Amino acid sequence: MELSAYLPQLLSIATLATIMAISPGADFVMITCNSLVYGRRAGFYSALGVGLAIWIHVAYSIAGVALLIAQ
Repeated sequence: MELSAYLPQLLSIATLATIMAISPGADFVMITCNSLVYGRRAGFYSALGVGLAIWIHVAYSIAGVALLIAQ
């Protein structure tokens, strides 16, 4: 199977994950607090950690759905 066959689905999932990552919420408050209290570097690393955690969550969610569909 070619990757191009699944490109629209991958783009829609990537877009949705990006929107989830930039929407305000508890992670936004934590990053803002860390930036104000500990400085720009701490805020950057907090944002990086939140972003990576979201992409890990997306990856295992996609893998789980793919496993369910394959069964």
